[in-house]
Amino acid sequence: MVESVLNRYCLVSKVCCFCVSLRNGCILIALAGFIPCVYLFMVYASGDSTLLNHGVHPIVTEIILHIYATLGLLLCGVNIILIVGAIRFNEKLIIYYLRFACVYFALDVFCVMVICIFAVIGGFFTFAGLYLLVAICYWILIYFYVLPVVNGFRKKIHTIVIYVN
Repeated sequence: MVESVLNRYCLVSKVCCFCVSLRNGCILIALAGFIPCVYLFMVYASGDSTLLNHGVHPIVTEIILHIYATLGLLLCGVNIILIVGAIRFNEKLIIYYLRFACVYFALDVFCVMVICIFAVIGGFFTFAGLYLLVAICYWILIYFYVLPVVNGFRKKIHTIVIYVN
């Protein structure tokens, strides 16, 4: 079922960065994926004052910070899974990464929208606009670059498995 959804709705890339193979691209994406992990841990460690100072309710702040901490931990694990899946040509591990990417995207959109709504209600329009702009740029990068490369590698592995069997 997941494969049919990925085949129908997710973009596919043939190469990464116009010259890097999809396998090496997946490994580079996984290594670069540790940067958002560090960001999420930093938000958890020191983001409470920023959110509270920009109009987010204290209980909502705690919930969002814990969601980000959990996502950071899971993202570290999933990036390791992507590295192992790319090295071993394991389609199931690549699918785990793509599934998590969908869950991560949904939770990230939810948290960003909640933060922006509270910031607008509190009168912090500049903060809300800049935060939303940065988040949209990040989401565009994920959807139009990361997911197509990883999904292209998954389809390439799937094709190899079909021809070998």
